[in-house]
Amino acid sequence: MRAYLIAIAAIGLVAVSCKSKKEMTDNTAKADSIQVADSIAKVFADIAIADAQNTPPTIAVGEPNPATPTPNDSIRLNVSFYSPGSGINYRAAQSLDGFLTKYQAANPGAVTIYKTAWGREGEVDYCFKMNDKTKGDDFVKQVKDLLAGQDRINYKENTTCRKPRN
Repeated sequence: MRAYLIAIAAIGLVAVSCKSKKEMTDNTAKADSIQVADSIAKVFADIAIADAQNTPPTIAVGEPNPATPTPNDSIRLNVSFYSPGSGINYRAAQSLDGFLTKYQAANPGAVTIYKTAWGREGEVDYCFKMNDKTKGDDFVKQVKDLLAGQDRINYKENTTCRKPRN
């Protein structure tokens, strides 16, 4: 029942949104409505499956990390993807995820990665705690070289992790 109510509300919002954009052509509005409806249908299908299995729905955002830092844990590097109102730099975040996968395969156990979501527009911090201190400087250099010239990214070294959003 919950899924049906949410679906009706979402479709109503789409209808109101399309009517308020007078400059849109009919074809553009119809295409946008179809894309939104397809996205909504997928979300509700996931919710229905999760309800049937009595498990909460999940949204894939990369590999979750079960490790949770304490506020006093010292970390070697913090890479923060922030948004000034236009979302984070998703391409840079994806390239960092790819690099981390390869780095961990080549250097198992050298670094512990904490990924903390903290904003409404996808803002996320990657905190890196070096378990192998001899590789710390090289790791930091590789990450900074990978993300050089990218926007909407801040770095902090030898700091602590941000507290996760509730």
